[in-house]
Amino acid sequence: MNKRNKKFIILFLILIAACFVYLYQSALGKYRKQIEGEVNADIAHWNIKVNNEYIGGRKTLENDIIPTYISNNNVKENTIAPGSEAYFDVIIDATDVDTNFNTTITVEPSDNSNISDLKPTGYIINPSATNTTTTAYTNSISFNTAHNTSNVTIRVYFEWFDGDNNIMDNADDTDVGISSQATAQLKMIANFSQINS
Repeated sequence: MNKRNKKFIILFLILIAACFVYLYQSALGKYRKQIEGEVNADIAHWNIKVNNEYIGGRKTLENDIIPTYISNNNVKENTIAPGSEAYFDVIIDATDVDTNFNTTITVEPSDNSNISDLKPTGYIINPSATNTTTTAYTNSISFNTAHNTSNVTIRVYFEWFDGDNNIMDNADDTDVGISSQATAQLKMIANFSQINS
């Protein structure tokens, strides 16, 4: 056998081997297939209402929170004076919320208030005829709410503090009482965060 025939035979055998490999793969590839699909998951709703207003995409409520003044024989009805008290309700509706969440509420005098001695004193979660125990307010109110719960009421008590450590003195109190432009405003901040499992 000459050198040329050897090269031809080797080339021929390589070609035959390549054909066998191709045919073998094609025979196995006959039943191979790739498929893709999409998983469509339902998204949990997060539509919280505060005092009957959806809060999604907003930073402030459209309507003011109206306080209820605690009756005091020495102060005109529906007004506040040094030493008197009132409360307001924050109603959280989680009917359209599909996750458990934590709520933290802070209350402080508003920057627009002429009375710097307005102070939260306590709160009750879901007040009723049988639930009248007030918890002392210390920096914030924090509690958890189960998903799809309707109307959790937080009653926040506040006063025009007139004690030893008040910021305003009697002259300041008098100036506010004389002014027809004076305002008594609190800022209520509610933060909501999902509870992870």
